[in-house]
This record gives sequence, C-alpha cells and structure tokens, in this order.
Amino acid sequence: MQSAITTKSRVIKVSLIPFFKYFLYAILFLIFCNSKIMSTYSPTTFGFFVALIFLNENIFYTSTLFLLSQVLVNGSIYSITFSLVAILICGVAGLINKKRGRVVRIYEVAIFSFIVGLSLIYFKFDGIQSIYINLIDNILNTFFACSVVVFVRAMKNRRFNFNLNVDEFLCGGIALVLLFCSLQSVNFAYFDVLKFFGILIIFFGGVILPSYYSIIFGVICGIGSFVCNGGLEYITLFSIIAIIDYIFKDLKRIYQVFGVIIADIVISLLLGVIGFFSFIPTIVAGIIFLCVKSSLINKIKHCIFLINTGQNIKNLLNQNRDRLAKKLEYTSQIFYEMDKNFRKMVKGKLDKSSAKEMICNEAIRENCENCKNRLKCIKSYNSEHKKVFENLINIGFEKNKISLIDLPQYLTTRCIRLNQVVMSINSLLQNYKNYAKVNAELDNSKILIAEQLKGISKVLNLLSLSSNEKVLQNKGLEQKLKETLAYENIVVGDIVCFERDETTCVVSLTIRMLDYNDAKITDILSKVLNYKIVREDYKVIDDLVYASYASASTYGFAVGVAKLTKAGSTTSGDKHSMLKLSNNKYLLAICDGMGSGKTASEKSENSLSLLENFYRAGFDEETIINSLNKLLNFTSEGVFSALDVSVIDLKSGETDFIKQGAVAGYIKSNEDVVKIDSSALPLGILDDVNIKITKTVLTPDDFIIMVSDGVADALSGEVLEEYIKYLPKKSPQEIADCILNKAKLSQKNYPQDDMTVLVGKLYYNCA
Repeated sequence: MQSAITTKSRVIKVSLIPFFKYFLYAILFLIFCNSKIMSTYSPTTFGFFVALIFLNENIFYTSTLFLLSQVLVNGSIYSITFSLVAILICGVAGLINKKRGRVVRIYEVAIFSFIVGLSLIYFKFDGIQSIYINLIDNILNTFFACSVVVFVRAMKNRRFNFNLNVDEFLCGGIALVLLFCSLQSVNFAYFDVLKFFGILIIFFGGVILPSYYSIIFGVICGIGSFVCNGGLEYITLFSIIAIIDYIFKDLKRIYQVFGVIIADIVISLLLGVIGFFSFIPTIVAGIIFLCVKSSLINKIKHCIFLINTGQNIKNLLNQNRDRLAKKLEYTSQIFYEMDKNFRKMVKGKLDKSSAKEMICNEAIRENCENCKNRLKCIKSYNSEHKKVFENLINIGFEKNKISLIDLPQYLTTRCIRLNQVVMSINSLLQNYKNYAKVNAELDNSKILIAEQLKGISKVLNLLSLSSNEKVLQNKGLEQKLKETLAYENIVVGDIVCFERDETTCVVSLTIRMLDYNDAKITDILSKVLNYKIVREDYKVIDDLVYASYASASTYGFAVGVAKLTKAGSTTSGDKHSMLKLSNNKYLLAICDGMGSGKTASEKSENSLSLLENFYRAGFDEETIINSLNKLLNFTSEGVFSALDVSVIDLKSGETDFIKQGAVAGYIKSNEDVVKIDSSALPLGILDDVNIKITKTVLTPDDFIIMVSDGVADALSGEVLEEYIKYLPKKSPQEIADCILNKAKLSQKNYPQDDMTVLVGKLYYNCA
C-alpha cells in the first residue's frame, strides 16, 4: 500500500513539472513582449519564442502561449498577424529540424530569427523611421534568440552543471541583462519587481555558485536596468549590495540578509529614494532566502556545480608527498644498513695453508693418539713423523684423495695402521671440501640478500626523490583545458595540470561518469597541449571519474622477432623478452641457456622472468645482473646463461647495451652499421661479474639488431655485419625474417643450434 502511494506521489510530481515549465514560459512571454529600450526599441518581442522552438520545446504549446501573450500585451491586428506568421515560419522550421533529428547550428537560428523579423518590419511599416527601428529590433531579437539557445543548450547538455566556457557565460549574461531590461517595465503597485528579483539572484547566486558570482549577478542585473532607461541607480544599488553580500558570505545567512537590508537603506538615503515600500522587495527576498533549507541549497549545488576544491587537493597532495618521501627515505636507510650488516656476516673461505695445517693435526690425532707405537715414533722420528703427514695432505689437496701407493716408505715400514691412515685423511679431505662448499653457498646467500637489500634501498631512495617533487599548478593551462572540454560538453569538476619531470606533463581530471568520454578527452588534451596524450590511470568513485592523463613518450618502438629451434630438438634454449616498462623505457632481451632442450629452456625462462621483474621494480642494472649471477651459481653445475639486454629510453633515445657472454649486436642507421661487442663471460660461471654497459643515443629510424649465438655461428661476424649494412630498411619483422633465413640457408636448412633474431626500430611518436 505504501509503495503504491509513493509511486502515485512520484507520478504527480513528474506530471506537474511540464505545467510549471509552461507556466513560467507564459510569464516570460508576457514580460518580454512588454520590454522596451529607451521607450523605443523592443529587443525581446519574438527572440525568446524562436529560441524555444529551436530548443525542441513543444511547438503547439509554445506557439499558443506566444500568440496569447501578443494578444494580451498588444492586441492589434498587425501583432496577431505577425504572431501567426512567426508561428508558421518557426513551426515549419521546427518540424523539419525534429524530423531530421539533428542539433540546429547557431547560424541557422540566426537566419530563421532574422526572417521572422523581416515579417515584423513588413507588418509594422509606418514610414522610413519605422524601418530603421524595426530593423534594430530584428537584430536585437536575433541576438537574444541566439544567446538563449547557446546558454540553455549548454545547461541542458551538462545536466545543469554551471561550469561554462567564456562564450556560454557571455550568452547567459546577455540573456539575463535583457530579462532585467524587461522586468524594468513590470510594475505591481508599490512593489519593485526588478529590485526583488535582482536581490534574490544575488543572495542565491552567492551561496549556490562560487561567492564571487553574487558580484557578477549584481552588475548584470544593474546593466539590465541601465539598458532599459539609461539610469545608473540600479547598477549602483545592486553592485554595492552584491559586495556587502560577498563580505558576509562566510557568516550565517541571517547576517547576510541584515547586511543587505542596511546597505539598501543607506544607498536609498544617499540617492534620495526613501520610503517604506522601497524596502519591501529587499525584505521579501531576504525572508525567502532565509526560509530555503540548507539541505535544498546543497542539493542544488550538487546538481548544477561541482565544487572546485582544486587548491585544497593540491595542498593536501603536496603534504602527503612530503610525508611519503620522508618515510621512503627512512626506509631506504634501514635497508642500506641491513645490506652492510649482511656483508659483514660473510666468513669467506679458509686459506689453504691453514686448512692443511688443521687437517694434518687432526689426522695425526686420529691415527697416532691411541697407537701403541706412538711414543716410539715420536721419540725416534719426531720431525720426520709430522712431515710425512704434511706431504700426504698436499697430495690429497692435489688429487682430492690419497691411496696406499701414495704412502712413503718411511710409513709403510713402520706404521701398523696404514689403511686407517688412508681412510682418515680421505675422510678429512672430503669433510673440508663439503665445509668449503656449504660455507661458500652460505656466503653467496648472504651476498645475494645483501644485493637485494642494496637494490631495494636504491629503489626506495629514487621513489623518495620523485615523491618529494611538488605539484606546481598551471592555472592558465588548467582554465584553457577546462573551457575547451566544456565546448564539447565535458564538464570538469576539478583539474590539476603539472609537470612530473622535464619531459612529462600530467593532467588529472574529475568528471561525472555520464560526461566521461575517453577518446574525446584524449583528443582534446592532445590538441590543446600540442603533443600526444595517453591515459595513465582511471577509477570511478560515487559516479565520479578520476582520470589521469600524461604526455606520451617522444618515441615509439616497434619490434620484430624470428626464431628457429635446433634441428632434432623439440624445445629451444633461447628465450626473448619485449617489454614496455612503466618509466617510458623499453626492454629487449635474449637469454641463451647454453644448449638446446628442456633444461636450457627452463634456465633461460627463469632468468628472463627474474630480469623482467627486476626491471619492473626499478632496480639498477648492476644489482640486477649481480643478483641473476648469484642465483645461477646456486643451480646445478655446468648450466650457464648468456644474456643480451638492450634498454631504450623512449623520451631521449638513450640506450644501454648489456652483454654477459652474448654475441655482438648491431645498430643500423642508414647505410652505417655500428657493432656492439662484449668480452664478458656468461652468468653463473664466476662468483662475481664485472658489468660493462655500452651507452649510445638512437635517432628515429635507427634499428637495433640482436642475435643469439646460433645465428652468429652460422654467419661469421664480417658476413653478418656486411649483410645488415646493405639490407634494405624494411619493417623490424621483415629484417628479422631476412637475417634468420640467411643464417638458415648458410647451414643448408639444418640449424646446428637454436636461432633467435630480435630487431627493434625507434620512431617518432607523433600526436
């Protein structure tokens, strides 16, 4: 039952909206038809009617109201005839436009409005002077119609959001000026209608819109009166009242009302216009203003205007960035200290002389301490006795073990425990070997952990530096972007434009979900900023879209790859990576697992996965390569990885080449070929690696060519370099295919090793 009542109530409310709308139109028609400038010109006789027709209002209702207003105000035959002609012209144009189903352009509104005005000149002809007056009326009405269409259409398209661009705001101001010009002609006994509506607009304009709008509305209302009769009284009155209202904006509304009433009294005394009835409009407007609930005002504000908290957001953002930067800096220092502590925990290997001395003493203790001939041997051959064991230990270190044939004659002729001596020394040697291996692995683990801690410390330090950069707003650019988006009916509640670094501009927007159009926004931002813009981030909270856009990188990077598995093998040991990193860098990598097959493939794949994740996290090259090398050292012996890495900065073109056991790479530029070589060993062989980074700067249309050792073995360095030099500049994929086919043909289509070719091309990333 309750649901039925609620539904019925909603239906009644909805059905009353058209009634109130057309009632308002009827009042406005009566006001506009009676409007005069200097008692001569009629600037709003038919302009409002033309505007409503082209705003797709109901033609029948609108035409009826327009005709009735003309009859009530003028009542003459020529006015009725003119009204019927205007209804005919606009009605036909409106029906045609509705059937075509498109938005009428402003110049079309102006043309039809002027045609309607020509009929007015014809019906009101009363000599040459009348033609002059009616022509000015025609121009003013046409101007009024266009202004109303622009303003109302903007408000409707944006769901009555009051973020207007300059043109739309100007048109709204013109419409408001002519409205108050018309209100000057409306009189109800002692009640000043113009003053009442002017003060009411000042009150509500200052609380619903930004408070400075009260001053703007005050000036516009005064100009309307001035246009009507040339008097400055209302401009003075409304401007001063608006300033008083602005001054009291942060106080309670009751103080605003009292301040305005007192200002009205003082101004009236100064102007010599004093009387009880002159204050009634101000008092009535104040009472209405006080009676409207704050909750209703807030709802209206939410409907027509997104509150701009841009400056507060910027200040809060900068404060949060400062706090985050300090926390990251402290955390970075913690990881740096942990890195030093882990490195101090590394024991290192026991030197050979000390190890031999220790094993020798232990061997003597195990074999001679309980021997019945011990005292005899020590007494007769003390110095020779220890020297024999030292010689056996030296042999054991060289051969990893000893046997009976390694025992000297001195020992074989005197010792009664020969087998026990051999077994004991071999056991001690094996224990030492196991100890050294475990100790080395523990040390490597500690060093690896220390490397990670050091890398994390560097990453956090970089994040701290980047987070500490202040958001410096560009108000001029923000306003320009806001107005340009408004032209396309994209209402921006808040906009922040700042430079993240020397080459990256970031635009952060807050937009209502119903207005959001990513493609259009991206296109507009690219045109205004004059370089390509891409969306970085996007989230929706409470029907508001928070989107972040940034300038795209200066360059783009196209990649081609060609691969071939070794003849007779089912799995390639070569793996490659083509990855766009978040910091406008591009990663190209080939990892050769030293051989072909499943084991080499898994090794390469694991190494590349770690490499990609390290780069994504922001680690530096030294930390990445050292960490990979330590990890490979933990795996089974004899499995190594040759690594070939190129990192291209898409902002500057600067490129880093890192080659660990990889064959030479090439840079092809026009007819020139630059060879990038390295003599470093593959990862996993040595405990420590010396990283060599070759740096160069690429220019647009340069090619990077990387190959695995299977291609390099098939084509000697000179042959491959010469072939690349005269290879036509095609797409990266075509070049990769050509090089692979050349290598395959050189081995008669029977590849002796896995083959991989990676080709990348740098190009301008134009908007």
